[in-house]
Amino acid sequence: METLETKKKREGVLLVATPLRLLAIDLARLTASDLARFTARSTTRSEIYRNSQMPALPVFKEFNFVEKGFPYGMCFFVWESKLYMVGGEKPLEGVPPEQLFSLKHCPLEESFGAGGASPYIYVSYATSLDSITDFRKLSTAMLGPKPNPFIAAVQGKIYVLSGKPYYYREDDLQFPTFEVYDPSVGEWEALPDPPFYNPRRRMYEEDYVVHGLSVVGTTIYVKSGLNFHSYNVNTKIWDSLGYSTSTIPIPLPLLPCFIGKFVPAYDDIFIGLHRRNLFAALIPRDGSPPTYQYLTEVFDEYLYYNIAPSSGAVEELGEQEMCIIKTGFLPGIHTTAYIATFQVEKLHSPVQPSDLPLINGQRSSVPKDC
Repeated sequence: METLETKKKREGVLLVATPLRLLAIDLARLTASDLARFTARSTTRSEIYRNSQMPALPVFKEFNFVEKGFPYGMCFFVWESKLYMVGGEKPLEGVPPEQLFSLKHCPLEESFGAGGASPYIYVSYATSLDSITDFRKLSTAMLGPKPNPFIAAVQGKIYVLSGKPYYYREDDLQFPTFEVYDPSVGEWEALPDPPFYNPRRRMYEEDYVVHGLSVVGTTIYVKSGLNFHSYNVNTKIWDSLGYSTSTIPIPLPLLPCFIGKFVPAYDDIFIGLHRRNLFAALIPRDGSPPTYQYLTEVFDEYLYYNIAPSSGAVEELGEQEMCIIKTGFLPGIHTTAYIATFQVEKLHSPVQPSDLPLINGQRSSVPKDC
C-alpha cells in the first residue's frame, strides 16, 4: 500500500464527551511535545511519575452534566454547528460521586422521563466558546427513553438505538428501542426494533449488549452479543448476519467491532483502532481486499498494556488532520487518557509486507478477530 506521513495539528478546539463530562481541549497545547501524551489528574505516586513524562490534559472548559442537572451517559452528535445531547439516565440529586462511578446501583429520579431513563434531547448552538455549554431542552422528545444510546447519521437523518443501561433496572425493554430524527422538520419516527431486542428478552442477556455500530452507504451495521446485524434505512428492514465476519459483504475495518473514520481528503484511506492497535487501511473502491499499515509513529507501543482495548475514538479535524483518543485504567490510578493529533498524507512509495512494523512482537498485515 502507499505509506502515510504523520504530523501534528496545532490550532483549534477539541470537544471530548464522557458519560459525566464535556471537556473543551486546547489543540495548540495538546501538541506541546513531539508526540503529545496526556493523562488525567495525579493522585498516586505512580501516576505522578507517569505525569513527569506526560503533561496535564489541557482542558480550558469543563461541564459536569450531573452537577448541572442533566442525565448521565448521554450520547452526542453535531448537526449544522449545533451540539446535541441525547438520552441517558438521571441520578437523584445529591448522589455521591463514588456511588455514581460504582456502576452497581445508583438511585434514579423516578419522575424524570421513564423512571429515570431519558427520552430528552438538549442542544447547544456552540457559536462561541462561552456558548458551548449553554444547553436547552428541545420541545420534541424521543418517542421512548434511550439509556446509553448509540447514534448514526445517514442521509441527513439521525438514528438512535438504545444501549445497555448504566443504572436503569427495569427488566423489560422500553420501546421503541430504535428511532430516527429528521432535523429538517424536527420530528421523530419509531422504527422496527432490532431482532436482538424483543419483549421476551431481558437487559442482562448477552444478546442484548450492543458492542458497536457502523455505517456503510445506507446500511447500519450493529454488533450485539457475538452476532452481527444490519438495518437498511431505505427498506426499513433488519437482517441477522450471524457471527462470521467472512460472510458480511463489507471490508473488515468497516465492521462495527472497529473504531475509525475515513480521512476526508482520501476516500480510500481509513484510520482505525482495533483493540490496542492504531492502523491505516487502504480500502480500494473496486472491492479488492484492503491493505494495512500500523501507525506506531503516532501510537506508542509502551502504552500497549496501559490502555483499555475496547474504548476509544477516531475523529477528523480537517481534510487531512485526524485525532485519536484512548482511555486507560491502571491499578490504583484514576482513568488516564492518551490523545494524539496528526496529519495524514498519501505518498507513492509502496510498502512491502516485510516493511510493516512489529506489533506485539509479531508482524501482521491485517487486524485480527472482532
